[in-house]
Amino acid sequence: MEQLSNIFASWPPLAVAIVLDNLAAGLTAAGIVTSYPSLKPEDIQAALSYSAEIARERVVPLPESA
Repeated sequence: MEQLSNIFASWPPLAVAIVLDNLAAGLTAAGIVTSYPSLKPEDIQAALSYSAEIARERVVPLPESA
């Protein structure tokens, strides 16, 4: 986690969210890199890894189904 945190220390605060939003919207990693030329394909993978690590650290209770 520390290594991933170091990668994102130089990114703007919303960079990981932007990558995830674009993936959720159906863009491919190649499409995101085309839209954001400062990113490299390995940055997309790093954003996913970082997000997964953060998700493991936080438990969000889901509402019960009606």
